[in-house]
Amino acid sequence: MALLEALPVNVPVSFMQEQLCLTMATDGATLSAEIALESSAQMMESALALGFSWALEFDAGLASDADGRRLFLLQWLPGVEGWVTATAALEKLIDQLESCRLELADGRGKNQREKGLRPDHAAQPDPLRSRDEQRFRRALLR
Repeated sequence: MALLEALPVNVPVSFMQEQLCLTMATDGATLSAEIALESSAQMMESALALGFSWALEFDAGLASDADGRRLFLLQWLPGVEGWVTATAALEKLIDQLESCRLELADGRGKNQREKGLRPDHAAQPDPLRSRDEQRFRRALLR
């Protein structure tokens, strides 16, 4: 927990190899994570196609930076007062990033939209990612 307590709010931070930001408001906070640093037109098209289903499945939405080149997954967290109280949501959002990246990388959004199907989130987990998750969980327990 001490690791999370030391993270600043309202500015992007690098944590567990992810770019994250906890933006505080009077009644909660917005947690955001960068999905892609340099997004292509195809990736943005896929993201738009997948965005609604992601919102339903993950309780998180999509956003891009002002020039539309970077893509973010974000979630409103009512009542959150800092990184420590956002721990559960942070862990969940980091898990969701991998699924989002997999779908964007193989262009599933466009294919699913053309077929009128909901995206398949049954991709096999990456064993290296699982190790990162284990390190994340250990870091949270310190």
